[in-house]
Amino acid sequence: MSSIMRSLVCLFLAVGLLLSGTPALAQSSPDAPPDPYDVIADAKATDATALAKKVQIIRRSDALMALFTGMPSSEVTVYLEFFAASVDKKQAIDFVSLTKGKHYDVSGTPEDPTISLVDGPPMQTRPCCACPQAWAASYAFFAATFAMCGAVTVFSGPAGVACALAFWGIGQLPNFDNACN
Repeated sequence: MSSIMRSLVCLFLAVGLLLSGTPALAQSSPDAPPDPYDVIADAKATDATALAKKVQIIRRSDALMALFTGMPSSEVTVYLEFFAASVDKKQAIDFVSLTKGKHYDVSGTPEDPTISLVDGPPMQTRPCCACPQAWAASYAFFAATFAMCGAVTVFSGPAGVACALAFWGIGQLPNFDNACN
């Protein structure tokens, strides 16, 4: 299981427990998390229309959807359907209300993630670097801007670094996560 999947399964399980009364999760073995595909299949067999409506409700959570930035839409659909299958309609609505105007802060390691719901928008308006290729593109951009700021660097080294960092940090940057696709 990928680290993103582990983190999101952890998130969904935590949210499910917080919202209480999650019938799909209550049936799983205490030793292992439920298989998302089985939970989704059961929910679709029970009431596919209700599942689709809950997915649409959950999609309104900007905080949750921000976690999916840069992921393939097919994977996002699986995560949303699993979450929707694990809660009832009221819990989905309550979740969206609970996350309104907030964002998730994900830290820790893939084996031991820490997920916190924090007031306000995330500090970084455009997420960066969801994969090694994105980090490489980001560093390449930094190197190129550092070279453009080279004249400043020759006369004042720290000012050249500051120039490059300013270019790197401005909001008009390319989306480095496009390198992941």
